[in-house]
Formats: sequence, structure tokens, C-alpha cells
Amino acid sequence: MPVTRSQSTLQGRGRNHRSGPGRHRALPPPVIPSQSPRPPADPIQSYGGRQYYTEALSPMSAQRATEGLESNFSVRKVQRHDSGRETYYAFEMRTPVAVRIYEPSRGRDRVECSCETHRVTQSECAHIYALFAGLHALFTDQQETTPQTPAPTEISLTSQLGQLCPLIQQHLTTLPQELSRICDVDLEPDDPDFETRADNICDIVSSFDEDMTPVEFRQRFVEDVTSQSLHIGDSILVQGNLPATIFRLAFRDDAFYNRLQQVVPRDVRAIQYYKTQDERAQKALKLLSRHSEMGPARQEAFNDGGDVNVPSCARYLRSIVNEMCQDRQRRTSVAALDKAVLNRLAEVLARLIGQVVTWDRDIYGGPQWNNSWVRNESSRNRNLFVSLIGDPPSDPGDPAWMSDLFVVDRLHEFPPSEWSRLLEFLTTIKDAIEEKDMDALPGASEYVARIDEMVQGYTATADEPSSSSVQVPRRP
Repeated sequence: MPVTRSQSTLQGRGRNHRSGPGRHRALPPPVIPSQSPRPPADPIQSYGGRQYYTEALSPMSAQRATEGLESNFSVRKVQRHDSGRETYYAFEMRTPVAVRIYEPSRGRDRVECSCETHRVTQSECAHIYALFAGLHALFTDQQETTPQTPAPTEISLTSQLGQLCPLIQQHLTTLPQELSRICDVDLEPDDPDFETRADNICDIVSSFDEDMTPVEFRQRFVEDVTSQSLHIGDSILVQGNLPATIFRLAFRDDAFYNRLQQVVPRDVRAIQYYKTQDERAQKALKLLSRHSEMGPARQEAFNDGGDVNVPSCARYLRSIVNEMCQDRQRRTSVAALDKAVLNRLAEVLARLIGQVVTWDRDIYGGPQWNNSWVRNESSRNRNLFVSLIGDPPSDPGDPAWMSDLFVVDRLHEFPPSEWSRLLEFLTTIKDAIEEKDMDALPGASEYVARIDEMVQGYTATADEPSSSSVQVPRRP
């Protein structure tokens, strides 16, 4: 997609910029337009203190030029690619897009950008203008001018590439740092833009799959994808893999990415994630119940690969709770979630407490089990309620040890507005625990005390608690 000279003209004059004596080889003198229009009163100030005029451009080109010249786009990486037929320099920007500057071939100059604007219009986008303004400020010596005698110059994005490409090659490894200095942008060692965008896309696409979380989606489809390959190296289409194709398209195409975020907003994605994790917890409890009923002849496994037994189920449920709470922290640190979303998470967690409380029975107590199989198992390894609430491990060296009380400590950390509507349900859970043999369950007393603390600590200024829609599940 060649870029024509007529499309790429910016008029400007240098001001207050110096690269330093002998620091860079200067570009050839800028071309003076044969019929230079009178500069407007308000030029655009860009990198290196330089001023540019855009009246020679079409209105749309002038708008994109203004966006580019006033932006803080920065270059993350520069690489030289030589296919044997053509050579180009790929500037990976932190937007994220990539701009290619081709070495002149057969008299043709070519500059391309991976963004949607350039692909549709086949003309300069804001990223191209920003990059060339930065290169111009970096490689061109300061022109001594005075306000009384302005000397408008022409920056052509396609002319003089024969002189520009050797300079790029000469400074290939240092260009990101030098351009960041010129553009006054801090260059971070890791690219947060890439990670944030990748995480958002995984969150969106995984919401269409009830069996997959965003982390699992990334591990399965895009773990080996790098920012560089997404920008310039790989094809968007991944044969036989629609999710990965959608991921690549959303990463490269700003318009498609923005539309996806509108179609699947943050609250919808959060609700779907909590629904997926809730269904996994329910499935784990059903597997444990079926395992208890069927005996050792039935061999199954949880989603994390653990065998179906009480210790594995306890670890799996704790991991689900931890992941949901960490997810809540991540989402709310970026922007607030709707109250209904946060209430839903609290409801899912509270219901899980109620289900574990009803699991106060010996998994191996049925006639289908031969006691010789499990004669050495402790009650903690035979009873899910004992393992998670009644008498959880107290030794930090135990793989099943928990630093906090199952679920209830996490709820206690949430603002009261998120769990106050569950006070009646939590009180019912507390009463059910107190009906058990508390003397034989040292952990149960602490658990009851924590629920009491939440109930008693709920202030009169909070919303009046109402009956919860969550019902205490009956003993299976």
C-alpha cells in the first residue's frame, strides 16, 4: 500500500530542539514547497518543540495528523525484516499497532500501519504521523529561525526514505529509548498495554464459553502469542480455531476491540465468570456425593485433575473461592462493578458455606465401601464439613492448611453493602453449626464467632437486611 507524496505533506518549522553536536547525521535539507501557503496563526506543537502546519492536507488527513502530532504514542520495539525480496523496519508501538517503513525498491516508497484506519483508507493514520514527527525531530538538526522570519519546511513521509532507512539501521537498538526521550514518554520494561488488552479480550471471548475461565482461555489459545507476533508477524486467521482468530482480530483492530467491549460489558463478563466458577463448585460436590454412593469402583476427577475424595474436594473448593475473590479485587481495582454483580458474588460464596455445612457425614460410611480401604483415614479426610469448617488443619505445613476461615473471612473483607442482604441466611448457617457437637469441632466455635461478629458489627446506618433468596440446602 504505497503512500503518495501528496498525502503525506506536513509543513513545519523547528523550534527549541537540538539533538546535540555530532549526535546524529542530519537529514538532507527539507524541501521548500514551490507555492507555500501562508502558515495559519495556530500551528500544532509536537515533539522536540517543533511546530507544524497542516493546511496543505485534506480535512481528514489534517485531523489524523493533529491527533498524531499531539499524541504521546511511543515505540516499544524496532526490528529489521528482510525477506529477500523486500526489507522493512517494523516499529512496534505501545498502542498497540505496528508501522512498517520499507526500504525504497524500484523507485517506490512505502509506509504501512496495521491499524484499521490505514487499512481502510490506505492513507496516513495518526500513528504514521506521530512516528515520522518523532523521527524528524530526532534526526534533523535544529533550524535556527526567528518568529519574525518563519521558514516553513516540508516533512514528507515517503520522500528521502533512502536517507532515512540508513539512519534507522544505524540506531536500530537504541531507537525506542531515543524516541521516548524525544516524545517525553517513559519507557517501561514490560508493556502493560499489551497485557491489559490481552486480558480484556480473553475475558470477553471466554464469556461465550461456560466451561472456560479467562485464564484457561489464555493458556489454551494465546499463551504462546507475543505482542510482536500479534502486531506484524502472524496471520489473523488461525485455521480451525475461531476463539484464537477472534483474539488476534480484536488485538489488531481497534474498532473491533472497542465494539466487543460494548457488546460484552464488564458487568456481564464478571457475572459469567462467577457463574462458571459456581457451576464448577456444584459439579465438585455432586462428584463427591456420587463417589460416596457408588464406592471405589467409580473413578472420576475434578476439573483440576485431583482425585475425587474429601481432601481433593476441599482443596478444589478453596481454590475456586480464592480465584473468585482475586478476580473481584482485580476488576474493582480497575473500575467499580455494579452492585448487583457484587451481591451475586457474595450470594454464590454464602451458598457454598451452606452446602458445606450440610456435608457433615462420612463419605466412606456406606455399605458399598470396604472399611479396609479407608481404615486409616482421619475424620478430616472423610468429612467435608470437618475438613473445611469443623476442624481444618492447623499446621501451616499441611497442604490442606488455610490461613483464613473458609469463605466467611473473605465475605467479612467485603463492604457490608455486598453481604448485608445475606445476614438472615448467615444466621441460619450459624444456628446449624451450633447444633453440632461443638466440643469435638474446635474450628466450629471460631467460625460461629466470626459470623456473630459480622452480624453484630452491621451498623444501624446500613441498609435494613431483608430475607435472602438463598435457601439453606437440604442434607443430601
